[in-house]
Amino acid sequence: MKQVQRFCDRCGRNIPEGGSILEVKAGELVGKLPEELDLCPDCGSSLLSWFRSGHQANHAVPGGAMSGAAVG
Repeated sequence: MKQVQRFCDRCGRNIPEGGSILEVKAGELVGKLPEELDLCPDCGSSLLSWFRSGHQANHAVPGGAMSGAAVG
């Protein structure tokens, strides 16, 4: 049986098991990233921590206000 090796698209480490696969299906990132992004457990955890902490770029919102806080 042929084994397929997967490597993390963020850190490059081999992913033996427990990795995550992310797909971008719509929006500005379509076509700018690989069809599927493989993340090892450590990089997947880092991504989740980043999302949960509310980090996001300051984007202009309607009315000219700037938002740096996560939308809850």
